[in-house]
Amino acid sequence: QLRQVLRERKLREGKPMIADEGLIANILICFADGRINQFIRSEFTRRPTEGFAEQWQLLKGRFFV
Repeated sequence: QLRQVLRERKLREGKPMIADEGLIANILICFADGRINQFIRSEFTRRPTEGFAEQWQLLKGRFFV
């Protein structure tokens, strides 16, 4: 589903992706999974959203034009 959303964004906005939509979708899923795992390993004390704004800017700048 995420891959499809990325494809639709490319068509809707006419902006190319830096990489294949499948690759970007996989990286975003791995990122989310990693944040959830950190939350669990911290015994639910380290919030999954901690530092998200800065990290998202890095991801966005790397994969989206």
